[in-house]
Amino acid sequence: MNGRIVLVFLVAASIALSAGVHRRIQDQTLDKTGMENPYAFVTELLKGRWESEDGIFSAVLTDNVQGIVLSLSREDEVVFFGSFSHEGTDPKVKTTITPSPQQYAPEGGTTSCLLQDLYVEAEKLFAEFTLQRDGESEPFSLVLLKQEDDALLPVPDTSELVELSWYQNAMSYSDCFSFDIRGREDEALLSCSCTDPEDGAQVETDDEGIPVSKECMEELASFLKETAFTPYIPPDPYLADATNSRLSLTWREQETVFTNVCAGKEELRELLTRIAKEALNTEEN
Repeated sequence: MNGRIVLVFLVAASIALSAGVHRRIQDQTLDKTGMENPYAFVTELLKGRWESEDGIFSAVLTDNVQGIVLSLSREDEVVFFGSFSHEGTDPKVKTTITPSPQQYAPEGGTTSCLLQDLYVEAEKLFAEFTLQRDGESEPFSLVLLKQEDDALLPVPDTSELVELSWYQNAMSYSDCFSFDIRGREDEALLSCSCTDPEDGAQVETDDEGIPVSKECMEELASFLKETAFTPYIPPDPYLADATNSRLSLTWREQETVFTNVCAGKEELRELLTRIAKEALNTEEN
């Protein structure tokens, strides 16, 4: 009798464990609409930075605000940027990547890029595309290899800053701060709470925020595009005195909205503090 009870218990436990495992797997493979996504693991394998053997071309594929985003760069110039979908269940065999749209032409630029073919096979990214500059066409056929390091999406020169959110927690109160900027360049609002690193003065706005001039927003956007940020890495939770500095930058490039989550820099803190003080002075006057 006791043996039968133990057996029933083991069977029930096995069923419950299997259901839990299935549930966790299902949770990891749901897309943004809540529907099951059988290709989620493929997306994870595609994501990251890819580079040609000569180091001239690089590609970044990442999951972002509007889904999966693809960028292709020639040295420091972004030649293609847009969202994409993929077909295939095993990138070691062949996974076809379909960008949308297939042609990228930044506003006011002299270069456009038409992607004819893009796929991953045998853990390599194959790209065939044509660059058009000043009426001349240059075809390319590349093989790019997956890199080990994490990557942020490069920001094209034509991208518009949509939102900035930066908070930092530290052991010292004067090193704790928060900055939030939201809205387009001509109607951006800033809210912040920080200590000026130069004179120790407290700089603070209300939660609704105060207007920021278009000139300051243009200066900020230029600084962010020219600065080399590194991906954000959460601090060790077991280190009580660790500094946690998380900077989130959201951009719009044509129809694509994307966000880079980075580690902050002291130069940016100084710039934002100055912008906040100027905005407060303008608001008071």
